[in-house]
Amino acid sequence: MTKTPLLILNFHPEPLTVEIIQQIEEEIGRPVKQQMVNFSINQAKYTYPQVLSVMDELDLVHLPTNVAFHLPGLPTGAVFLVIDFYARTGQFPSVLELQRDRRGNRWIFGTLRDLNVEVNATRANPKRVCTVQAANGSAASETSA
Repeated sequence: MTKTPLLILNFHPEPLTVEIIQQIEEEIGRPVKQQMVNFSINQAKYTYPQVLSVMDELDLVHLPTNVAFHLPGLPTGAVFLVIDFYARTGQFPSVLELQRDRRGNRWIFGTLRDLNVEVNATRANPKRVCTVQAANGSAASETSA
C-alpha cells in the first residue's frame, strides 16, 4: 500500500533542500511532495488582496487533506495565508518549522505543527505547556503563560 505524500506548499523563494525533505520524510514516515508557490508581495500595496490572489491561483479543491505550509518571511503575509486557507477549507494547514543547526550556518528540519491539533489543545487548556521533540533530538518546552 502506497502512502499518500504530504504536500508542502512552499511560499519561500527558495525550494527546500533534498536534505530537509529527507529529514521530514524520516520524521513522518511517508513521502513529501513540494509545490513552489509564487509569493511575491508588493509592500507598497495592501497585503491581504495580494494573498487572496495567490490563494486563488492554487487549486484548493484538489489538494490532499493533509497540507503543510512553509510560510513566507513576511509575518502579515503568513497570517493572511493561514486565515484564508482556513476560510476556504475549514481546516488549518500544518506548518513547517525549520531551525538553524548547532553552528548556525544552515537550516535543518525542526518540526511539523498541525495547527488543527494546536488550536484544539489550546482551547482545552489555554495555559498548557507544549513540549516539542525536534528531529535533531533536542526538546524545547513552550508555555503560554
